[in-house]
Amino acid sequence: MTKSELVQLAEAQINSMWGIGGYYPRRIKPKWDSTAGIENRFDLFLYYISQKRHSIGFKKLVSNGFPEYTLEALLFKHPNSMQLISNSVRKNCAEKFSKYPSGRSFLRKNRHQKTTSS
Repeated sequence: MTKSELVQLAEAQINSMWGIGGYYPRRIKPKWDSTAGIENRFDLFLYYISQKRHSIGFKKLVSNGFPEYTLEALLFKHPNSMQLISNSVRKNCAEKFSKYPSGRSFLRKNRHQKTTSS
C-alpha cells in the first residue's frame, strides 16, 4: 500500500463519519480539507491515530457501536497499511479500542485479517 492509497482511504473514512451515531467531524473535516498534498495529509493522519488519548470523535463512534468508522480502524481493516505505520502506533490504536465493548469486538473480528495478510 502506498501513502497515497492510505490517504485516499482516510479521506473516505472521514467523509463516511458524517452523522454516524450522531457524530459530525466538525474539527477534523475542515482541518483535513485545508491540508494540501499527500505527505501533509499522511502526516495529519498519523498525528490523529498516534495520539495516546482517544479523540471526542473516536469515543463517540466507538461508544455508539461504530468502531469501523474511526480513522484507527483503517489499520485493522487494511493490515497492509502497516508497512507505512509503526507497530507502536498500531498497538496504541488497539489499546484505545480495547477500552470499549464494541472496540474489543471490532478487534476480535479483524484479528484474522492481521494474521492472514502477514
